[in-house]
Order: sequence, then C-alpha cells, then structure tokens
Amino acid sequence: MRPISKSVRAELAADPFMTKCVLCTSTEVQWCHIFTYSQRQIDRSFNILPACKLHHDQATPHKNNYKKHIREQLEFIALRRMTTRDLADFPKKNWGMLSFYLARQAEKFGWL
Repeated sequence: MRPISKSVRAELAADPFMTKCVLCTSTEVQWCHIFTYSQRQIDRSFNILPACKLHHDQATPHKNNYKKHIREQLEFIALRRMTTRDLADFPKKNWGMLSFYLARQAEKFGWL
C-alpha cells in the first residue's frame, strides 16, 4: 500500500466530502485508493475516497469478503470526480472504456 503524500493528505483533510462514507454515510471512515496506474496507487485527491471499514474491506480484492460491485461503485464515483487534466495525466489507461462499462453498471444497478 502506498501512503498518501502530505500535500494530498492536507487537501483531503480540508474537504468536507471526505468525512462520510460515500456508500453508507458512516462517519467512521478510512481513505481508500481506488485506481492504480503502472502497478502503483495513484496519489491524487480524485482517486482517494472515504469509505467505512466494511466497504473498504469489500472493495479490496485480496480480502476474503471482496465484492466486485462495491469496488465498481467506488470506481464509478472516483471516475466522476476526475477532470480532463487528470485523464490526460494517465494516458495509458483506457478511461473511455472504463467509463462506458461503469455507466452501464450504474444504470443496471441504479447507482445514480
């Protein structure tokens, strides 16, 4: 796991969005890295979401209680927080295809 840099940590600490789990609004949150790029976690504010312990564990692939749909919901939220500059900074990832897939999942499961 890659630690969150001090500058990003300060930015996130000042953001009121980071005080509640994005999936259940619990106030006991852990900050969760969502995407990786070149086999490293992306250390940017769009990529770190607040999640309660349950949802953080369910979104972590190597945990026993991993649930793909929880991971996809968090990816959908993180992707919607990205700017065009963020997209351009990571050109080798196919963001368009991922966005299309997650939008279809959001329609199918009613995440919107």
